[in-house]
Amino acid sequence: MTLGRPIVVPGTKGRFDYLQVDEKLNRLLAAHTINKTLDIISLPDGKLVKSVSTGAVQGAVVDTDHNKYYASVSAEKKLAIIDRQTLEITGTVSLPGPPRMRSPTTQRTEWFYVCHDDGEDVWVVDPSAQKNRDSG
Repeated sequence: MTLGRPIVVPGTKGRFDYLQVDEKLNRLLAAHTINKTLDIISLPDGKLVKSVSTGAVQGAVVDTDHNKYYASVSAEKKLAIIDRQTLEITGTVSLPGPPRMRSPTTQRTEWFYVCHDDGEDVWVVDPSAQKNRDSG
């Protein structure tokens, strides 16, 4: 194995928390916690496409069925919903605690699971309704 060329992200102020690949659009989603952005990077050229101002992201999920990215924003206790084409925030889902999210292990996207970063809860989020299924 050889180490590839590093990707330099302009305007970096600190660390990244979690990386996710959008295979269909050939992008890297980088949770840039200190910058409070979700950085979208083109692969394989390594160029920054856009830094989406979300808050301190700690994870992201690619939802190809709904053409969205979901970013967990712990300090603000929410999920930011980002359109995969325009890279604009199209909505948010408020949660009762700080979320942490990882990619689902199945292709089923009627809902997905978000864990409470500081607690014992797991929330079920309905991406179509853009809400926590337990919030009514």
